[in-house]
Amino acid sequence: MDERALAAFLDAALEAHAEASARLGTIDTDVDLGPVRARVRACGRPIHDRLTDMLVLARGAAPAGTPVVEIAAFDTATSGVPMAPPPWTPDAYRPGLEIEGLRHGRFLASYMLEFAALTFYDRERELGIYWALDAPALVACQEAARLRNVLRWIAMDHGAELVHAAAVGRGEDGVLILGAKGAGKSTTSLACMLEGLAFVADDFCLLDEVGGTWLARALTHTARATEGTLARLPALRSRITNRDAPAGHKAEVTVADRLADGLRIRALTTPEHAARTAPARRVDRTTFVRSVLAGTVGVFPGMSQETLRLLVRLSEELPCYVLPIGPDLAGAGDTVSALVDDERAVAA
Repeated sequence: MDERALAAFLDAALEAHAEASARLGTIDTDVDLGPVRARVRACGRPIHDRLTDMLVLARGAAPAGTPVVEIAAFDTATSGVPMAPPPWTPDAYRPGLEIEGLRHGRFLASYMLEFAALTFYDRERELGIYWALDAPALVACQEAARLRNVLRWIAMDHGAELVHAAAVGRGEDGVLILGAKGAGKSTTSLACMLEGLAFVADDFCLLDEVGGTWLARALTHTARATEGTLARLPALRSRITNRDAPAGHKAEVTVADRLADGLRIRALTTPEHAARTAPARRVDRTTFVRSVLAGTVGVFPGMSQETLRLLVRLSEELPCYVLPIGPDLAGAGDTVSALVDDERAVAA
């Protein structure tokens, strides 16, 4: 796809954002991505709230020297400003939210046809745009964080990662829980949280290498739970924040009061449905990577090779385990605690 046409499209989209801003004003909100901050410049309250309501927002000003990347956001229904026409044809839309020609390279993009929403990012200029036809309609969107694709691209270009994984532990040490959709990442991590373990995420988290150690941090203060998870963990029902959600929408569960500042990752794990919960079982990294590959690499649009390289590197640097988890989830926290204690002892 022609880069000049793509650059011109971004310029036109930014002009539309400026017009929307003139009509509605702009609400600026920062998200801490470790070595970089993303600044969401949202035109009007509806799009601001839809994009940032689940995110853990940055506290205070960015430390000196921290780059700040801007994401301009607006919707047509609220602002009355249409989006610039894209330079690609309708047949460019691909499965997995991808747009042909915008999976790698300078320009990246993702879309949601159901909600008429587009994310577009210029890696060279470090500028992003998020547009939706109707911001209030995004309340039914089943993405846990609607900016997560562009936040991932920004983080990756600054040495951090957004990974499809849960993270729980003891004290300052923990494990990443990876796996395909339905593997049990959310259920296992939320069970551990209810048993008192340190909690960072149930579905995806920020991963940053600091001083030779992988540190996992929360991106959202909301977890998601299916009805099956709620049936197994009824204590979560009091934490549901979207009781008026449409049928079929996952329950959004607040975990803001239980979030750890971060966890040093000591091991990679994946849940295994078992007759009863049992001690973690170590596996070779090839077996582990094969079992979690699709759920780690295929969940985000674009930059798939970079995500694969990260998964391979993590499996080379950290031990890999299977977590046998029983139907009643009893002892899930003890299993993870024992694993963390063992790996902490090895590291010491």
